Amino acid sequence: MFNVVKAHPFALIITAITAVIGIIGNYNQTQKEARQAAADSASAASDNIAKLNEYKDKILDLRSALDTNTLSEAEAYDARKQLIEIEQSLIPR
Repeated sequence: MFNVVKAHPFALIITAITAVIGIIGNYNQTQKEARQAAADSASAASDNIAKLNEYKDKILDLRSALDTNTLSEAEAYDARKQLIEIEQSLIPR
């Protein structure tokens, strides 16, 4: 084997350079995938925050309407029903 290296030193250098290029390419691909996963997670978190804010606003509106005692019996029932539906959608099963 050492005779081959002595006879073809450039082959060893080219092999080493090729290996380094492969490692760098693999590292760059891994970093790209990690960045994409982080961006996807951030987007999902942002969507969840927006949905929670919508729920919060709806809950506040319904509670305010119930607290005023100006709703008819049917409207109050509907408001309570909506609150229960929101609660059930937030609690994992």
